Amino acid sequence: MAKKRQYHYLVVFYKIEKEGKTAEWNCSTVLCSTNETNPAGIPTRGYLIKRAKEDAIKQGGKYIDDTLYINNMIKLTKEQYDNLLNDNETNEE
Repeated sequence: MAKKRQYHYLVVFYKIEKEGKTAEWNCSTVLCSTNETNPAGIPTRGYLIKRAKEDAIKQGGKYIDDTLYINNMIKLTKEQYDNLLNDNETNEE
């Protein structure tokens, strides 16, 4: 029997250093679902840190180690997941 696909929405916070100063908290959101390489449906902490480091570099700064934490994780239905990916400008119910 095939495993039912799961969908999640994560909100993570982390700090970066810019110009020698610690910046305010940065926020990142992640939409994820189960697949063959990640049957749990959520990314690893290492992957989230990697994304935080990449984001810090894009902002001209550096990720501060051990500041990443998951603030919120919501399990979504397929319909909720699809709505978050929908580029339609109207809110159709």
